[in-house]
Amino acid sequence: MSIKTDLQTFYDYEAHKYYQTRKKYRKEGERIIKLLTPLFQEAHQKKKTLNILEIWCGSGRFASLLAQHFATNYRYVGVDISQGLLAYAKKECPKGKFICEEMTEFVVRQKQEKFDIIIGTSSFQHIPSARERLFLMKHFYRLLNYDGLLVFTNWSLSQRFLKRYRKEVFGAFVKYVFRGGRGSPRDIFVPRTNKEKTFTRFYHLFSLKELKKLVISSGLTLEQLTYLDEKGTTTWNWKHARSSFLVAKKTPLVRE
Repeated sequence: MSIKTDLQTFYDYEAHKYYQTRKKYRKEGERIIKLLTPLFQEAHQKKKTLNILEIWCGSGRFASLLAQHFATNYRYVGVDISQGLLAYAKKECPKGKFICEEMTEFVVRQKQEKFDIIIGTSSFQHIPSARERLFLMKHFYRLLNYDGLLVFTNWSLSQRFLKRYRKEVFGAFVKYVFRGGRGSPRDIFVPRTNKEKTFTRFYHLFSLKELKKLVISSGLTLEQLTYLDEKGTTTWNWKHARSSFLVAKKTPLVRE
């Protein structure tokens, strides 16, 4: 089975549990809402509708958060590979459009400059190769309207993560060495065991330097890039981080 198939199997199997345990958003969700608020205010003044894409939207947690803060002025599309999670997303946010499809296949068939905002919360980390991550970033650039925003959060390597998954982190480093430096020592397979079976999920733990390089290579302009701790507060120390927070913009080359 491939990494993506394993992820799909896991999230289909655990869909109900994820829906039940992830209804509330972490502090990073509030940070994203604060970031988007001026865009919604401007759209309201101009009587414009914002088009929003969420990659790997899961059970609709962020879609629900959007609906709580912004009643109108936007169209939402959520994409995920898990039909089980999407069943809950559709129930949670009936006004949203939800598509069950592999992300790379989805972006390839989309028209240029279709979205004003692309959101990815703890999702881009599941893309299994550097080549595919860059491919997707370039397509996100293509899909964004000018002055459109890409907003990402992803898990980070931290003291807390190392303490919890020391064995998996060490195993990833050993594999990287034995492969002669091919791949990445930040490619981690995180185990999750329930009463019936054990699953492993793929995570790529981005450094800020790596995210910055991806943004620049895609053609986007970097607006914000930092680590966030457990309280959602900015930190530059990776040891205290829970996730990274990235904001990039598609800017016109020439402004009139």
